[in-house]
Amino acid sequence: MKKLLLLTALTCGLWTMNYGLLYAQWSTNPAVNNAICTATGDQFSSQVISDGAGGAIITWQDGRIGNNYDIYAQRVNASGVVQWTADGVAICTATDVQFNPQLISDGAGGAIITWADNRSGNDFDIYAQRVNASGVVQWTADGVAICNATGNQSIPQLISDGAGGAIITWQDTRSGNNDIYAQNVCASGSIGPCVITDITWIGTTDIRTYVFNGQVTVVNTGEAAQAAIEVLDMNGRTVLNTALRAETGSTNRTSVETLATGVYVLRVTMGKKAFVHKFVKH
Repeated sequence: MKKLLLLTALTCGLWTMNYGLLYAQWSTNPAVNNAICTATGDQFSSQVISDGAGGAIITWQDGRIGNNYDIYAQRVNASGVVQWTADGVAICTATDVQFNPQLISDGAGGAIITWADNRSGNDFDIYAQRVNASGVVQWTADGVAICNATGNQSIPQLISDGAGGAIITWQDTRSGNNDIYAQNVCASGSIGPCVITDITWIGTTDIRTYVFNGQVTVVNTGEAAQAAIEVLDMNGRTVLNTALRAETGSTNRTSVETLATGVYVLRVTMGKKAFVHKFVKH
C-alpha cells in the first residue's frame, strides 16, 4: 500500500510539473524567446512599459506593408501570453512614415503612445494615440495631432500629466533652429489645458467629492461629522487646509484657484473616514 501511495504521489507530482511546463508561456530557451510580432517586413524601435498587472505593453515601428512604416502595439500578460490581436493592434496606419514611438501608462491598464509622423508628405509632425487595456484605440483614428507646425518635429518624449493624459515634448525646427516645445494632451484626446469638469470620485459611501471650476466640492450623505479638506503638493506639503462641520446632506466648497499650476493630492477626512485623489490644477 505504501509503495502504491508513493507511486501515486510521484506520478501526480510529475503530471503537475509537466502540466505547468505545457502551459507556461515564457520561453526558458534564450535562443527561442517569446514572439510578440512576426508579421512580414521589419519590426523595430520597440519600447516597453509595465501594464500594472505583471505584464507589459510594447509598441514598435512596423514595416509589414513596406517602407511606409506604421505604429503597432501589443500587450503580454504576466505569463507571457499576448492579449491583443495577433501581431499587434494598429495604432497608426496613416500614409507615409510614422517612426520613433514612445509610450507611457494611461493609469488604467492601457497606454498613451506618441510618435513622429510624415503623413503630410512634407515635414514630420507629432501625433499621439491612447489604447485601452483591451487593445481598443480611444482617440481619433490614426492619432491626435499634437503639433503640425511648419518645419520638422521629431524625437518625442512623454510623461503622465497625473490625470490620465500626457505631457509631450519634442525637438522642433519651426524657427529654422532646433528648439524644444511641449504640449498637454488630455485623457479624452483633446489638446490641453485639461480642465477637470464634473468628475466625481467616491471615497466612501458617505462622501462624494469632485473638482469643478476651481473649487473642491464635498457632499456628505452620511452622519454629521467634523471634516477637513486638505490639498498637498507633490512634495507632501500641505498647501490648503479647511476644517469644517459637515452636517448630514451638506455641501461644502473650498476654492483652489489660488494654487499654482501643477499636480496636487486632495485628501478629504470626515470623522473616521478618509480618501485621497490626485488632480491637476491649470
